[in-house]
Amino acid sequence: MKALNVVTFIAGFTLIAAVLSSAVPSVRPPQIGAKLDFLAAHGAEYDTFFIGSSRVHRQIIPALFDAEMAALGVKTNSFSLSGDGMRPPEDEFVMERAFASRTAPVRLLLVECNTVEPGILDDDAGTARAVYWHDATRMARLWRNCWAAPKASRVWKRLRQFPEHIQHWAWNAGRLGQGNEQLTAMLFGQPPRDDAREVGADGYRPPKAVPPMSGSALRAYEKDVAAALKSPPPRDEEDSESQASLAWKQALATKLGARLVLVSSPFPRPAVFVPKGDIAFLDFSSPARYPELYAPENRRDPGHLNVRGSEIYTRLIARQIAAALQPQP
Repeated sequence: MKALNVVTFIAGFTLIAAVLSSAVPSVRPPQIGAKLDFLAAHGAEYDTFFIGSSRVHRQIIPALFDAEMAALGVKTNSFSLSGDGMRPPEDEFVMERAFASRTAPVRLLLVECNTVEPGILDDDAGTARAVYWHDATRMARLWRNCWAAPKASRVWKRLRQFPEHIQHWAWNAGRLGQGNEQLTAMLFGQPPRDDAREVGADGYRPPKAVPPMSGSALRAYEKDVAAALKSPPPRDEEDSESQASLAWKQALATKLGARLVLVSSPFPRPAVFVPKGDIAFLDFSSPARYPELYAPENRRDPGHLNVRGSEIYTRLIARQIAAALQPQP
């Protein structure tokens, strides 16, 4: 009897969700929703896209990248399709939606090289920012990722995190939280709130101004950098599902006629996630090779660059990509 009740509930919820999804617009997240709307109207104006977390959103400057590329003989017009905390499989959802109906050619997709994220950030849990990308395709990716963990302990940890994703999928499928915005729009003619003003012409948001690192935070950071100089972090291919996410991005780039470039951002870490196969990969994880990116005066915090560091980083990326795009003699 209990099993029948469960089956009946699932069937009923699926039917209701199908009706709601056809009648009510999908959950629209702040920041990312504004960017997708902007690209729906202006996407053909851009041929280069940056996708990733705050380490892309606030660290790669499209206007500076385009200027540097032009100086190196390569014309680009770039847009940052990134958001704070965005990792796989959310980035797949965003890319899928952004390029679903695109007919204009894409030259370059620059994507932060991250593993599939099995958990949800505490600050995002229950918000539209965490709900909107939970569709069937992303749920399948997360479920396979549970079993792809290389150790049994990590399989169990991911399985314990999975119910939280089920909850967010249910909220997304049921369009939870959309009624208030739709009612307001119908009664008062007010569009849903967003932060479209922050999108600008290229999707870039500069890092917030903060005091330089000091005290114990600075000492801890310098200790991590010293450890990385002494013993570089190992290169790790991680699990099969994280590699499958990279392969999906490569397939999308091929479909769009674009070059996929994966980027490992500059910050101290225990290991560097690297792609399998023949995918262009820019690795900025080494403080020995890129000391300017790890200098405390160029950091906002241990994990992020400040504006000055972002300018250095953007120029380095442009130079490496321009060199790779130039025809070989």
